[in-house]
Amino acid sequence: MRTKNGAKHVHRGALLVRKQDNSNVTANQSATLASLPTTRREILTTLKERGGARAEELATALGITVSAIRQHLAALDAGGLVSHRELKGGPGRPKFIFHLTAAAEALFPQAYSELANDLLDIVRGEDPGMADRVLQRLAERNLGFTRNRLRGQGYAERLNSLVSVLDERGFLPRLETHEDGSFTLTMHNCPVLAVATNFQGICDGEVGVLQSVLPEVELTQCTRMREGSHACEFRGAPRRK
Repeated sequence: MRTKNGAKHVHRGALLVRKQDNSNVTANQSATLASLPTTRREILTTLKERGGARAEELATALGITVSAIRQHLAALDAGGLVSHRELKGGPGRPKFIFHLTAAAEALFPQAYSELANDLLDIVRGEDPGMADRVLQRLAERNLGFTRNRLRGQGYAERLNSLVSVLDERGFLPRLETHEDGSFTLTMHNCPVLAVATNFQGICDGEVGVLQSVLPEVELTQCTRMREGSHACEFRGAPRRK
């Protein structure tokens, strides 16, 4: 469908509209624990504390019916936040124990950004050039991974696959392609912003990956989250032959 600005196609990745009550928040929407309804937040917290539990155990712990717990677990399962396995043995109906998924674990407070900043600060203090070399190696690894995912694809397919890769990495990308062959790529989230704010090499590496896998276009970065913008926006135009 054509947009008002002449774009022929819009690919939003995981940039989805949430319902106001946040009841449909899924793992792909970069939810926070606080954004979940109270009962589902309590279920996840209880599973975190216990390492796993049956629906009956959760119902007892939270003081609500097993039926209500099962409904919440079904929603959390559909959202990719819990998984379950069957307990073998014993008479009667199958019994299941529920666990947090990796996506749910990530909703709980983490200190990875602080750790990364501290480590890079220490490295930079010991050898000013070493931090830059570490970030360069990181960019090379990301480039290798992305190239493997896009290998053998034509330009249009490669562009859409790149959006999928960025989506998986948590950038919440939105792609608009235009009639003149250009495109606008907007990233509404930066999963490494806390580090990129202090180490520009992170951003330089990401831009280098984009340009390397799309050699057919001239890529221009228009806005940067590390400089206070609400998103990182790139515009790509076909190279002149």
